[in-house]
Amino acid sequence: MRDAFPEEKASKSNRTFTGRLLNDGKTLILKGVIVDELNNVGDKLIYPYEGPRIQSDDVVMSSIRNFKRNARIAEAIGGTIAVIQGWQDLAFKTENLYTMPGETRKDAFLTTIISNRSLLSANRRHVLDCFEQSIAGFDMTMTGTVINQLHLSHVVPKLYRQLLGYKKVSNMEMSDIFTMGKSLTDVQWAFDQRMATTSSGYLCLVPWPTRSGDRIALLQGGKTPYVLQKAGEKWRIPGDCYVYGIMSGEACSNEKCVDIEII
Repeated sequence: MRDAFPEEKASKSNRTFTGRLLNDGKTLILKGVIVDELNNVGDKLIYPYEGPRIQSDDVVMSSIRNFKRNARIAEAIGGTIAVIQGWQDLAFKTENLYTMPGETRKDAFLTTIISNRSLLSANRRHVLDCFEQSIAGFDMTMTGTVINQLHLSHVVPKLYRQLLGYKKVSNMEMSDIFTMGKSLTDVQWAFDQRMATTSSGYLCLVPWPTRSGDRIALLQGGKTPYVLQKAGEKWRIPGDCYVYGIMSGEACSNEKCVDIEII
């Protein structure tokens, strides 16, 4: 089907997904291969929800609530800007970042943040160019860049996010508000996830519980890579992930698969 997303077949295995349960009743044995380790994990991208709007006939209380609500909106927008900026730093400042032939670091970043959800019937170059314009809605203002250089994010993170948000909102015109709304829609697949890089230079979109030191694994017959977290001598699976460059069977074959104990 042309009106579909690219097929995910990371393991490139001709065997079906199989597993067996050990006698302890809680350990699952799966065939797979650990292909890489995560060494840099960005912050979690959270949808900028300002909370419920509460109506009040009390003028003073209403003013206080509006002030707090505006602060929450600013912090939420500032937080989104800070996370996206941090993710871009991963893509552009990682020395050994892997890019597919004919593509750039920007292409890798844009493809990863949307998990390559570009219809087969669409012009891929056009899709990435449009998404690049859309994500520009998260660019920092000049003042925001200065605030960022002061490293306030490490000292007073809440204030840092509020300042970024206030400066962004204060500089917005009506058209910018629509652009921001479209930008939030375009990155919907990335909410509640993190961007990360591996020791081999792969760029990934991973589940939010992911930590530095976790592994990327391909399971026999699986369509997507998975994140593995060490649990003693065994492993936990926080979830599946997108890895730019190993989503079409480039990294795994049946001969490489070993038993992986999952709890």
